[in-house]
Amino acid sequence: MLYGHPKGAPGGTAAVFPVIDGSVYERGLVDQFFDLRDQIVASDGYTVAIGEDLGIIGPESSNVVPADTAPDLRSITTNGNTVNISGSMQGMTVMRVEYAAKGQTYSSVAVITNLPATFTIAKTSPTAPEVGTIRSIFMKMNADFGMYSPNYNETLA
Repeated sequence: MLYGHPKGAPGGTAAVFPVIDGSVYERGLVDQFFDLRDQIVASDGYTVAIGEDLGIIGPESSNVVPADTAPDLRSITTNGNTVNISGSMQGMTVMRVEYAAKGQTYSSVAVITNLPATFTIAKTSPTAPEVGTIRSIFMKMNADFGMYSPNYNETLA
């Protein structure tokens, strides 16, 4: 329970906002937005910079050719068997990283959705240093997409 006397003057009446009857509109909001966008783009003085600032145009997109698409990474082995990689996802959303110890076959060690990324590689012998290579490939719709990256040499301590 609060005690004391009220301070200040009582508030005014609450604002009343008009109610808009939805039956006046016949088209959907998306259609109206596209019409407004077309009107803005057709206006005199319109520039690409204005469209980008308003968020009504985006970057040009082109179809990605798998034969020309391969990850281009920079890898650095840090602290034992932890690997940091950086580079560009080139507009792709998923990349699989594989590792092979010298003389062994490749196996998946990480699935990356954002760069830079850090992951750990399990060595074949926990006590001995190990030399191997990592490579990566983009994935699209749960399948390999594009070409493998170059092989990157790694020394795990």
